[in-house]
Amino acid sequence: MGTRSDVGIAIKNEVYDQLSVRTKLFLQEDFSQEDHIEEGEEGGRLFHCSGIKWYVGGDEEIGRLYKELDKIDEEGENYLILEGCYDYPESDESTAGSWWDNPWDLFKNVCVSVDYHIS
Repeated sequence: MGTRSDVGIAIKNEVYDQLSVRTKLFLQEDFSQEDHIEEGEEGGRLFHCSGIKWYVGGDEEIGRLYKELDKIDEEGENYLILEGCYDYPESDESTAGSWWDNPWDLFKNVCVSVDYHIS
């Protein structure tokens, strides 16, 4: 079964355009492209996926994404990857990049609640 996560990726167009065809296909096939701002300084793409097994060190496609992003943008200023893991909500081990002022305000939301039902 494995641990499953929600993953959001905000990436500027100039970085996305430099990704390999294989990595672009991975993003297009495994993620929903939620938005695409085509022009301007804030131009970029927002990808989202729910319930994915997000193992950075154990998955070739995921590992390639991180390596390519690091090579294209060593400072990480033009992309942001956030993983929301149900089993490890406090973990930010897979967070990469620092495009915190992205136009979608991509953020990790951790919440805990107490629920009940009255019969």
